[in-house]
Parts: sequence; structure tokens; C-alpha cells
Amino acid sequence: MSKQKKLDPAIAERVAKGVAHFEQTMGHLPVQMKTMSERMPEMFAGYMDIRQWVMRDPPEGSMPRKYKHLIFTLLDMVYDNGPGAENHARAALRQGLKIEELLEGMGQILIVGGVGVYGRTGYKVLDNILASDEAKAAEKRDRGQ
Repeated sequence: MSKQKKLDPAIAERVAKGVAHFEQTMGHLPVQMKTMSERMPEMFAGYMDIRQWVMRDPPEGSMPRKYKHLIFTLLDMVYDNGPGAENHARAALRQGLKIEELLEGMGQILIVGGVGVYGRTGYKVLDNILASDEAKAAEKRDRGQ
């Protein structure tokens, strides 16, 4: 086993901010990001520079975070990353995305990725998300309850 070098304090601070960013935007630090932050902290810090820029809320960023999460959900489905799609869909619903908006996005997946994407990843994500606590809360919210 190789010895780990001492981490530059500036990188350690960026990693800590990145972890806090994930917890704030996703509700948790996904396991793959935890591994990257621990095993490749410099890579994680660089990745987080980009992610934090993308996930800026208005007025610094232009697009509401719920739509950023929707885009990530759809891209993750196209690239066969079901767990990532589910993480982002849950976050999007917590940010105020409507179930109908998610379903319209699924229509876009069928147009671009075809039934193959839907059959490999899409329907599983959709079933899991529609059964989630986040979807139940979104349905109540959208009905005004």
C-alpha cells in the first residue's frame, strides 16, 4: 500500500466545500463522490469547481436548480446511470419540479434515446421515483395541500 502524501490545505478546503455543496444540493454525498473526495482529492476539487459553477442559483446562475437536476436526470438516463438519475430526480422534486415536468422529460428521452434507453434505465428510474417520498410530497405540493 502506498503512503498518502499530505494534502495541500487549499485543496483540503476545496474538498470540504465540495462535500458541503453536495450535501446542500443533493441532500447527501453520493458514494462515488465520497470515494473520489477521499482517494483523488485534487480531482474532486477540480470537478467541484465546475459543478459549483453549473449549480449556481439565480441570480448568479440563469436556470433554476430544479431544471438543472432535471437535465442531469435525463442525461444520466441516456448514459445508463440509473442511480445518478434517481439522485438528481429526487433533488429536482425537492427543489420544486412537478411530476408532469419529469414525465415530459421522459418523453424527450424516448425521442432522443429511443425505447432502448427507456427499456434499460428510464422505466426503472421512473418507477422508483414515482414511488419515492419526494414524489409523494411533490404531488401534495402541486395539488396545494
